Amino acid sequence: MLEVADNPWTEFIGMFEGDDEFAELTAELRAERELELTESVFITCP
Repeated sequence: MLEVADNPWTEFIGMFEGDDEFAELTAELRAERELELTESVFITCP
């Protein structure tokens, strides 16, 4: 197990575990980022 010492964010670890809406949101964000990465590859400089 990973130990985290006095980090104020530790109380939020796992707060979205099992949350289907959050899982859907993260999937949409990943897909959007994939598109941005793919599109940026094809941008050419003049």
